[in-house]
Amino acid sequence: MRCRTRLGFIFLCAWDLYSYALGIYILNLLIRFLSPQVDPEFQDLSDGPFLPNRSSDEFRPFVRRLPEFKFWGYLKVLLEKMTS
Repeated sequence: MRCRTRLGFIFLCAWDLYSYALGIYILNLLIRFLSPQVDPEFQDLSDGPFLPNRSSDEFRPFVRRLPEFKFWGYLKVLLEKMTS
């Protein structure tokens, strides 16, 4: 009986830690989704920003560090694992 009570208490306390870790993971995904792939502060801008020279080049002013498709995919997998 005592062992059951102690295990129940450990699992109850572990739920807080588990929820906290999941919250940090989701926040990390959100920050990676909202941040640019190349930080303009550390990028060498001595020549200034450049535009594409050829028609095959594509002008991308903002490229995300984590693409939207992967962001939603990671969240979907996380929610599926949480509910199973």
